[in-house]
Amino acid sequence: MDNSLLISKYFQAILEESTEVADILDPEHAPHSAPDPEPEPQVQLLGDTGEEGATGETGQPEPEDYTQRIFPLLQPDNLTFPFIVHSRTGITVNYTKDLPLGFGWYNTVNYTVSCVSDDYVQCIELANAVRHSLEGYQWKDEDIYIHPIQLLTVAEYTTDNDAFVEELQFQCMVE
Repeated sequence: MDNSLLISKYFQAILEESTEVADILDPEHAPHSAPDPEPEPQVQLLGDTGEEGATGETGQPEPEDYTQRIFPLLQPDNLTFPFIVHSRTGITVNYTKDLPLGFGWYNTVNYTVSCVSDDYVQCIELANAVRHSLEGYQWKDEDIYIHPIQLLTVAEYTTDNDAFVEELQFQCMVE
């Protein structure tokens, strides 16, 4: 399979690994944030009493994993804000004699990342985090060479359900 067709998995991984994106999609995530100046008092969790039959569960639902707010192509219905949708929007094959072996091709891949929120400022902050995560990123291993990713354009609009969207267009060469 052509490597440029696999680029979606790389974009997904980059966005999932970005702590800046994680902090906006899930403020509770923030593992790298500075600690509070005053430590919180220790609280004994339900089930920590040592009594027989204690489960150690608090009864509270597990927090949502922020990576479940990053989607290729489409987002599920009834999703809460904010979230990210990303998709490959085009591939241009470039034939050249300038590759190391003297002949061959590389692809120029266009990619769109849409940041969606019901809060305009949060939408802008999320778009900036996505930009900082992707712009200039490059990857090379035995399977693929992604040249530095470039930001081409940014557009913004609103949707029928009163959501704000920042749409970032990126481009990169893939060998």
